Amino acid sequence: MVLKTLGLRQHFYTLRDPRRVNRCQHLLLDVIAVVICAVIANADDWQEVETFAQNRHERRHGWGRPRRI
Repeated sequence: MVLKTLGLRQHFYTLRDPRRVNRCQHLLLDVIAVVICAVIANADDWQEVETFAQNRHERRHGWGRPRRI
């Protein structure tokens, strides 16, 4: 059996970003990656996801690239 691995980009390529373009600070894929990592780290609600992201931001100086318009 051959297993094919997919990265986040390939897995979510059909997902449309419903946010307003001018109001986005981060790429949708970066937000999805943070949420997935937070859930793996036992985040149970959006407050815990936010806390997880803030803690990682302080450690790593940010997750991903800000969106350029």
